[in-house]
This record gives sequence, C-alpha cells and structure tokens, in this order.
Amino acid sequence: MIVWIRKSDNPGRDIWEAIRQKPANEPLELRFEPGDYFFRPEMAFMRDIYITNATTVPVGEPPTRQIGILIENAEDVTLTGDCTTLWFDGRMSEIVIQHCKRITIQGFTLNFVHPSVFEFDVVKRNMLWVDIRPVEACEYTVERGRMTLPFDFIPGQTIMQERDAQRGVTRRISAMSRRRGSVFSPQLSAKRLPNGCIRVYLPFSAFRKGLRYQLSNPFRDGVGTLIDRSEEVTLRNNSVRYMHGLGITAQLSKDVSIHDCDFLPDGARGITTCAAADMIHACMCTGLVEVHRCRFEGARDDVINVHGVHFGVMRVADNEIVVAFRQNETKGFLAFDAGDEIEFVDPATLAKVGEARVIEAKLLNVLHTRLKLDRSINPHMRRLAIENITKNCDVMIDDITCRHIPTRGVLLSTRGKCVIRNSRFHDLPMANVMIADDARGWYESGRVKDVLIEHNYFERCGMYTIDVFPETRGRVRTPVHQNIRVVNNEIILSGERLARVKDTDGFVFLRNCIKGHKKRKVKIRLINCRNYKIER
Repeated sequence: MIVWIRKSDNPGRDIWEAIRQKPANEPLELRFEPGDYFFRPEMAFMRDIYITNATTVPVGEPPTRQIGILIENAEDVTLTGDCTTLWFDGRMSEIVIQHCKRITIQGFTLNFVHPSVFEFDVVKRNMLWVDIRPVEACEYTVERGRMTLPFDFIPGQTIMQERDAQRGVTRRISAMSRRRGSVFSPQLSAKRLPNGCIRVYLPFSAFRKGLRYQLSNPFRDGVGTLIDRSEEVTLRNNSVRYMHGLGITAQLSKDVSIHDCDFLPDGARGITTCAAADMIHACMCTGLVEVHRCRFEGARDDVINVHGVHFGVMRVADNEIVVAFRQNETKGFLAFDAGDEIEFVDPATLAKVGEARVIEAKLLNVLHTRLKLDRSINPHMRRLAIENITKNCDVMIDDITCRHIPTRGVLLSTRGKCVIRNSRFHDLPMANVMIADDARGWYESGRVKDVLIEHNYFERCGMYTIDVFPETRGRVRTPVHQNIRVVNNEIILSGERLARVKDTDGFVFLRNCIKGHKKRKVKIRLINCRNYKIER
C-alpha cells in the first residue's frame, strides 16, 4: 500500500496517523512529495526514553525527548523521499523507531534550521578582545553590551573545537572546554562592529586568527535517529546535515543497516558541524550492524562506536542478583531477557570469573535490575561486573570515509565477527581504530574475538593508528582480546606511533604498506601479548 505525504503544518502527525491506520500484515510505503518539511518543537511528540550514553538528567527526573518523526510498534513500513528535506528545530530527536520490525528510511536530506552549535571565525584578536564572525544559521544575541548563546542556560559544561581547513584537522581545545558556561561567560562586554563582526572583550589569548571554532553544550537530550528494541532497520541514500546529541543510535536492536548515506555538514550555509556527538552509536545490539558506502565529516566525537555494557553486581542472594548501571549517561532501560547468557567479570583484569543464564529480569528503578539466574551464585561475586554476552553483534564496516573528526574513527567492543575494510581515515587526532573494554570508567564492554582490518587507508593519525587497549590493571593472566588481524593496509604516519596492543592473544600485522619520515623508527608497542605475528 502506498500513501502520499504532502507538506502541511504538522507533517510528524500526518506520518504517525498514516502508520497507525496501516492494515495489519500489509506493507506500507509513505512517499513524500518533493520539497521542505518543517518539524517544530511545539508540534513534537514527547516521550520519556532512556537512551544509552545520552541520559544526562539527574536520577529521579524523566528524560523527556522532543521527537519529530515517531514510528512505534509498527512492521513493514518504508518512508521514501524524493528531493525531500526534513527540517528540524530546537533540541529535537529527528526520528525515533521503537519496538518495530522491517523499517526503511530512504531518500531524505535531514537538517536543522538552527543547529545546537555556535560556530564562528576569528578575524582579529589581541590580549584584551577578539573579533569573531558568527555563522548566520547559528543562534546568539548581543544585547545590553553582552553576547549570549542559547545554551548558556543549559546545565553542564561546554566543549570547544578548532577547525583548521588548510590542514584538514579538527581538534578539541582543552583550554576552552570543560568549564561552567561557555568560553565567553567571563566576557567583560561585547558589541557589534560595522563589518558584521562581534567584538568580545575577553582577557583570553588562546584563539587563533583565521580558524573556525565550534562551541556547544554536550547535554544529550536528543539523538539524530533512535532505533530502540527494533529489528531489520535500514537507512539508505540519506544525506544528514546535522544531528542534535548522539547521531544514529541503536540499542537492544537486531540487524541495523546504514547504506549509501552522507553525514556531511551544511556547507551551503557555512556550517562545519554535522553531529553534536558520535555519528553512529550501537549498544547491546545483535545480528549484524552494517555501515556501507558512507561519508563522515564534522563530528564532535567518534565516528562509529559499537559496544555492550558492564553492570556492577550490587547484591547476591542464592540465585538472584541485583546489578546496576554504573556510567551516569546510561541508565533506565531493561537490558536483559529471559534466556540471555551473562558472564561475571573481574573489573581489574577483565577476566571471566563465572557464567549463568537469565531466567527472569525485572527493572527495579532507573539504576538497578534484579536478575533470577539458573544457578546459585557465590556471595563473593558481589562487586564484580557482569556482561550480557547474548547482546553482541557482528559488525561490517565497508567503504567509509572520515574527515574532520576530533577524536577516534571506529571503536569496537563486541564478540561478534568484525570487519573494517576499504575505508579511508584522514587526519584524526586520536586512534583510527580502537578496541577497548573497561569495567571501571565508561563501563563499555566487552572483549573481541574476531577482528579483520584490511585494505584501508590511514593518513596521519595523531596517536596510534591501531590501538588495542583494554583498561586493565594489575597482573593479567588471561588475555582480554583475541584474533585481531591488520593486513594489506596503507598507513601514512605523521610520527613514530603505529600500533599499541595490550592483553591480546593472536595479533597479526602483515603486508601493510607503511609510509612516513624515513629517519623515524616505527613503533608497534606490545604489552602482555602472546602468539603475535608482525611483519615489519
């Protein structure tokens, strides 16, 4: 069945009604007429949704999300655009897909009227003031001798990034970040100049003339697209110009495919930021997470992050345990199903200590979950961590390009089969590929068992091109990671650091073409590894 969506004052409601009226067991395609569709905050759906790495409200406060397009409890639905641009505003989640099967979103351009980032160029500066030229699409005011940004009144700290177009590098500026309010908060005064600039009297000298700066508050009250407890979701042939908060976020979902999508900032309006955090983030997914033929530019965090969750064991009583979310941005969702396998993990060494099967799971509150298991648990298991090893996915990353990324390229922490191939990473300040695992900081699990990194082009990484660094401490007798192969890649070095590999069994580095300064000695740092094979 085909239903046409036409421009209206409330397109979000039109989409929701069309899906609600879909006959059962009949596929539905919503076709959009060409043109611009506007999703305004006053028309948004409001839902309390706990999202991994994006629940920044204090415990006890509901994480209410503004949603432009809401697809819930639906099957076999396709949204098709044709020269169609979806415009969002405010601090809105663009698309939310919850408890669905076989959903496809294709052929759209997604953008924000006013991105939740303040971008400006530095025109002049001295020790007393700085002249800045803001990007027109960004919101700000200059009133009563003071410049004010919309997120000055949002709790939390701001992050500043510096973009050097000539060098092709975007990096975070520590001296201007992690402070209450923005870098402009201590301004003495501000005024508009005849040339369109704003002179801000600010005794601060870290700005550099001629560079672009990107400033935002990382309060994660939204995502680009949320895929929550859904199956067979495909995003195809979309052009994403801006995403507020995390980007494409999948949690507890199965078989997610992102094909032929461009994640590129809106250069026509002079904007250089595409996402307020990670571009693609997958947590506790199953099946296959696939990213194919996509371009990424202008993130404010990592490009792709696939991981699980380490929960802390708080109480043990025979065959029942209570576990807790430990990272303050992740909480509130039931992450276990009957039949799931769990592993007990030593937080220091990340070694497996025990295992069990979940018989019953109940969310007690936003932090704690009670699990009934198929066996009795030793009381000494308290204060260990657990990982739901059933909620692990395969990953296929093929033919992607990454530019102007301030942190890392791909983070993998999943036991499934992982492949990164035919991709290009340009001038990332941090690792191009990182394999971590920790139960003490971000609590992002877990170990990898089968990773192939082949036929990629890595150019001038600021740190280790390949960084396998589980966060262990003390003596680690059992390797954390296994079977990581780095073969047939071309690597252009800017320094000596090529790879760092820790607590790994079976690291292979063969037939890679390494280019860089001839006088520098390339470093592959091995820490507590066994059965490795390196062709220098």
